[in-house]
Amino acid sequence: PINTQKDRAHILSHIDVVDYVIPLPDNPDYERLVIHIKPAIIATTKGDLNRSFKEKQAKQINARVIDVTDEISNRSTTKLIKLLDEI
Repeated sequence: PINTQKDRAHILSHIDVVDYVIPLPDNPDYERLVIHIKPAIIATTKGDLNRSFKEKQAKQINARVIDVTDEISNRSTTKLIKLLDEI
């Protein structure tokens, strides 16, 4: 992708109401970090394939998992590159 996970995490981290951004699935310490940080809310995208894992984590720390956005299927930079390659 044009916007890597690191780039997206950087942008999210600059939103005032966001305290921490913990990327998945590339972060092997995710579970330990969530237990240590104890967030009140774990934000996710509707249809997130990792939702059941996040719900398990939330239950352990008495948090809530909230869908904050729908998946935006027509805004993929990877798809844009593929379309440009076809031209």
